[in-house]
Amino acid sequence: MSRFYSDLPRGEKYEYKHLEKIKQFFPDMDKIQGKEKKWDLYSDSSKLGFEVKYDPKSQETGNIVVEIEMPPGNPSGLSTTRAKYWIFDTGKEEFYVRTDTLKDLVISFPTRQFTGPEDREPKIAYLIKKRFIKDISTTLTEIAFTEKLIELDPIEKIKNKEQINYE
Repeated sequence: MSRFYSDLPRGEKYEYKHLEKIKQFFPDMDKIQGKEKKWDLYSDSSKLGFEVKYDPKSQETGNIVVEIEMPPGNPSGLSTTRAKYWIFDTGKEEFYVRTDTLKDLVISFPTRQFTGPEDREPKIAYLIKKRFIKDISTTLTEIAFTEKLIELDPIEKIKNKEQINYE
């Protein structure tokens, strides 16, 4: 059995975890079933996709793995995604990162070829220090603002909900 299929239940757990959080802002967000290279979570109405990556090993190494080929010569991960955002979940921290910003970051780092302890074939990936991922990360609330799904003017919200007399 390939690593993809052995990791599927664990990966799906984190996809569902983030799906529930994202649905607060994007109610029609759904998990894509099967081995989809474009995104893990997608909303038809907003045309917004998320890629979810669970990387507990980063707690030990301090590096986030950003895969681009698996096996070498077969584009995957960052090379094939069409998601607008990537979510890196380390088990202790979560980072929401725009895909274009992530691509801009990783090109300044060398790629590495390695076979993870549970992988059956090698991959080519970037190993990016968590601090760099953290520096370019955003929050789910900021994503909702960016995608114009949250009221941008809190004063206007107050005026509409409560008629406050300032006199």
